[in-house]
Amino acid sequence: MAAPKILVIPGSLRAKSYNVRLAALATKELMLADADVTRISLLDYPLPIYDADSAERAGPPPNALKLKQLMSAQQGVFIASPEYNASITPLIKNTIDWISAVREAGEPPLAAYQNRVFALGGASPGRSGATHSLLALRQVLAVGCRALVIAEQVTVPNAEQAFDERDGLVLARLSVSGILKNHRLAKSIADASWSRFARRAVFKAGLLGKQTVLVVAPWGTTQFCHECLAWVPKDLGEREHVCPNCGERIPRDTNSALLIKRLGILRRSPSPDGGSSPAEQGPLPS
Repeated sequence: MAAPKILVIPGSLRAKSYNVRLAALATKELMLADADVTRISLLDYPLPIYDADSAERAGPPPNALKLKQLMSAQQGVFIASPEYNASITPLIKNTIDWISAVREAGEPPLAAYQNRVFALGGASPGRSGATHSLLALRQVLAVGCRALVIAEQVTVPNAEQAFDERDGLVLARLSVSGILKNHRLAKSIADASWSRFARRAVFKAGLLGKQTVLVVAPWGTTQFCHECLAWVPKDLGEREHVCPNCGERIPRDTNSALLIKRLGILRRSPSPDGGSSPAEQGPLPS
């Protein structure tokens, strides 16, 4: 059977974009799975702002035709979508609009979006993991372009801290049942569906050939300094971490994320004597 042809499109032009990185990882792993993968940069296909009058007078620009023909040659399309103001980027929307306007002889409308499968992914430095962007993109493709978009999607929240130096995804294993005893947090934690997210993150990381590190019982990650590991007690209402020992001053959640990342790196790195790393041996010292 011939290898499936898959087009990978990062929805950003920035060289250091998390979504360009996500697209590159997806390309690598799809190739390892014997797919025939083409990854493009929309920088190579510049398009003017979509103008229906201009398209009617002069026809779509050459790059719109090239993108439409390229997409039409695929069985699958993966789009890595950044999030701008809780929606998709103008770059992605403009590209979709121009491709939808291309109609070669004898073709039905929206031909490039039919008879192939679309998959979505996104990464963002915030907590949403580009979820709002993916929701908007799914609506544009499924409703506006009548495309088949699979339900599963890749979301990477807190992307700046999500990956270690070797592209491993680091997560904390929360004791959800214990946290739910705090009624003030119960609803927000339950709504977060942490366990479901963790399972999906492990699965998606596996598809990308990456190791997921679940930091067991990371007690006190909000109470220790990620930089010097000093004990810095704070109550729930304090949202800033200020370390009197080393002077580190950052948001509380950022400090916790960086500390969990540090524990994750320790856990996946064996100690020089071949024994367990500090993170494997237990939580932070009390």
